[in-house]
Amino acid sequence: MTHPHLVRTLAELDRILAGAKASQFNVKPSAGKWSACEILEHLDKTYSSTARLFEKILENGELRVRPLTIKQRVTQLVVVNLGHMPRGLEAPGLTVPTGAPADEVLVRVRADFIRMAERHAQLAERYGRRRIAQHLVLGALNADGWAKFHWVHSRHHFGQIDRLLTW
Repeated sequence: MTHPHLVRTLAELDRILAGAKASQFNVKPSAGKWSACEILEHLDKTYSSTARLFEKILENGELRVRPLTIKQRVTQLVVVNLGHMPRGLEAPGLTVPTGAPADEVLVRVRADFIRMAERHAQLAERYGRRRIAQHLVLGALNADGWAKFHWVHSRHHFGQIDRLLTW
């Protein structure tokens, strides 16, 4: 793993995982809000789905990218270029937490992140600055864009977790 955004993301993930007990992660702030465990499960689902997407590209060499819509260009500008994750966006269905046990999530999230980061490095080396894959909301991203997205998205949720664990 060599991309600076992914290195920072892993460092922050390790910081969060190091100081907490599994029981702390299950406390919900209020009805309808995610617990720290559910937030980590959501992040894990983004890491593992991205890893699977990257693995598929590495296996078959197909870059299935479409031209960006105006909405995707604006969203990429905000998230990737400016580094801001807008609040209140609904998570895509495949990333919604399902209530996995905290002890499983706390182990799996780091392993899936590392798997994704390793595949990211392979794609970055193979394809350089070419757009490599479609993000569900942001559209086609290159390797740098994927790394920046995961940093911005994770940082947004790490702040939420920090607030939940200091109650």
